Amino acid sequence: MSVERFRRFLRENQLAERQGRTWLIDDRAPREMLVLSNGQAMQMRLDGYEQASLNGRYLSAFKSFISTNDSEFLSDFVGLSVRDAKGKLHPFETDENALYRLAASGSEIFEDIYRLITI
Repeated sequence: MSVERFRRFLRENQLAERQGRTWLIDDRAPREMLVLSNGQAMQMRLDGYEQASLNGRYLSAFKSFISTNDSEFLSDFVGLSVRDAKGKLHPFETDENALYRLAASGSEIFEDIYRLITI
C-alpha cells in the first residue's frame, strides 16, 4: 500500500489526524480484558487504548502484589475505575483478601486477558 493511500484511509475513516508534521492515531478498537472489580474477575469489553492501558497497568500491579505481598503496588489504583464499552464504571479491586481469593481461584493466560475485538 502506498503512503498516500494509507494517509487517505486514515483521514477518511477518522482513525488519525495530522498535527503539524506528525500524525496522531486515535485507537478506539475494542478490547476484551479481564477486569477485577467488586471481588469478581470478569471478562469485559473495553473501548479504546486508554481504558485497556489503565486496566493492563492495574493487572500488572495485581500480579506484583500477589508475588511480593507488598500492598504498595496497589496504592496507585485505590479509588480508580475502568469504564466498559457500555459506559459503566467498575472500581478496581484493592482489598487484599479479595485479591488473594481471586488469585487462588485460577490463572488466566495472556490471550484470555487481552484480546483485540474485530468489529
